[in-house]
Amino acid sequence: MPSDATNYADADGDGDADGADLLAWQRTLGEQAPGGSATALVDGAAVLEPASATLALIGLAMFGRARALQRLRTILPPGQ
Repeated sequence: MPSDATNYADADGDGDADGADLLAWQRTLGEQAPGGSATALVDGAAVLEPASATLALIGLAMFGRARALQRLRTILPPGQ
């Protein structure tokens, strides 16, 4: 007697959950993806992970701060 997990995973109705079921699930779920294909999500623009985006923003802020300090040093006379 198959388990409940096998019943839910048995996409082709042959009584077991195997590679054919996996392929059937991938094809079915891929057709329902936005854009009509499983690759629609991959073909879109790159999305940074939150940690990468945070590091990029910190780096830009530090670069901007260094540039501002460099400009101040050229404007102000030494000792001020």
